[in-house]
Amino acid sequence: EGIHTALETTTHYRWETLEKALPLTDLFMIDIKHMEPEKHRAATGVSNEQILANIRRLAGTGKPVIFRTPVIPGVNDTVAEIGAIARFIHELSCIPLEDGTLCPERFSLELLAFHKLAADKYKSLGLEYPAAHLEPPTKEHMANLASAASAHGIAVRVR
Repeated sequence: EGIHTALETTTHYRWETLEKALPLTDLFMIDIKHMEPEKHRAATGVSNEQILANIRRLAGTGKPVIFRTPVIPGVNDTVAEIGAIARFIHELSCIPLEDGTLCPERFSLELLAFHKLAADKYKSLGLEYPAAHLEPPTKEHMANLASAASAHGIAVRVR
């Protein structure tokens, strides 16, 4: 008692597994990389259907969620793609809690700018860094994406 717990997850597993964590978790931090299942699969190797279904169910529990989107050039770095994620998060705030109330301030979005910090680790392991050709987004581009996301009525933070 008195210990705040947070769970960072993709929610890419059965609902029953996530449900077991509910009484033990005060805050969820969930990655959303893309809203379109096929683009999500191309970027991550898995569809996002299970992920989004679990997020929708979680929205009805009253637990606060910080959604985190790594902004990857060529994958999800457009205003349209970030806007779709923000719209989804806004729609979650319209899902009533189990007692029928709404609580939209439970959800926020963090946009995480792509960086090359993993390049040295890949090199030390003798591996080729698969994102070597990508450039981090500019601060201006990240600000534009944040502005587009916040237009959907959610709190947005750039990291």
